Amino acid sequence: MSKVICECLENAEKEGTLKDNFEKTYKECQKGAVFAGALSQITKDRDTTLTLNPNASLDTIDQSDMEATLELLSNDCDLYNKYNSAAVSVENMLPGVTDIACDCIGEVSTNISQADKNNAIKQCTTEAIVSSNSIQELKLGTVEKMRSFLKLVSDNLVENCPAVERLVFSNDEEKLNSYSTNEKAMEFYLDGIDYMEAEKYSKAIKLYEKAVKLDPKFVFAWDNLGRSYRQINKFDKAIKAYEKSYEVDSLNPTSIMNMAVAYNYKNDFKSAAFWYEKLIEVNPKDPEGHYGLALTYMNQQLIEDSLKKAIDARQLYLESNSPYSADAEKMIGFLYRMFVKENKEDLFNKICTDNNLNIKLD
Repeated sequence: MSKVICECLENAEKEGTLKDNFEKTYKECQKGAVFAGALSQITKDRDTTLTLNPNASLDTIDQSDMEATLELLSNDCDLYNKYNSAAVSVENMLPGVTDIACDCIGEVSTNISQADKNNAIKQCTTEAIVSSNSIQELKLGTVEKMRSFLKLVSDNLVENCPAVERLVFSNDEEKLNSYSTNEKAMEFYLDGIDYMEAEKYSKAIKLYEKAVKLDPKFVFAWDNLGRSYRQINKFDKAIKAYEKSYEVDSLNPTSIMNMAVAYNYKNDFKSAAFWYEKLIEVNPKDPEGHYGLALTYMNQQLIEDSLKKAIDARQLYLESNSPYSADAEKMIGFLYRMFVKENKEDLFNKICTDNNLNIKLD
């Protein structure tokens, strides 16, 4: 990728456009290189619905890829070193800021509301930018520049910070029947958590099964039993466990969403859509239901319905300060290419306009 970028910079210098507009030219060269890589090996082991977008932004490749590219550019590309500016400094500072924010997020308690989780992630991200001296180093003196860098860090956290996923998708808020009053059932449950966190799912399953046998209304034990079965690809058994949790508490979003996810893994997209619709009924403001429904529609090639739900999900993610708005934007980008492939670009633009989403495609 570094070779492609350097050759692009050389061409720009020959045309006389590099000196006065290095930042813009560098980004354009980078986008071309990312697309070149994406078409070859970069997306080999990844879900392209979450990595490619029309803008070919930095989140289309791993941070390790970018760091390796920058090192090669520094060593082998004279023009890069000659004109290097703030555009590259952002990429150099991004890993450090992300690490600081990720460590902070890892300390946040999981037994708080989803709104508090999202606010905590945003606060950790903002504090990381301030403590890393990024504002001064990158000259983030305007609101627009600060927002742009904040989004870049947030998107990078979604891709590279496991603590974000662990926090956002945990469900430790206590409700009736969440825990058991049976001491032995609780003992089995807590031991099961230890084995599950150690990724010893078969042992965790045995303990959770003992817990729910002693207390059939133990919601968290049923949920974790389903999760453990899902981890070893026993999706039918996972679904049965989630159904038991749902029988105890039909308003439990965890069991509802996990049933939808399990059906997705089975490629039973109609059943998955049914449960995502249930999740939306339980909590219309939960973006996960809308995002999941968009995904199931896309897998069924229902691209118009998928786009509408992806737009809904993005808006709800933004309203809740969730970093996962990045995933919705990537899905919209992927759907754009599906619309173009079917010669329906005008319909894509109309749906976006009708749903108050302005799209700018480079």
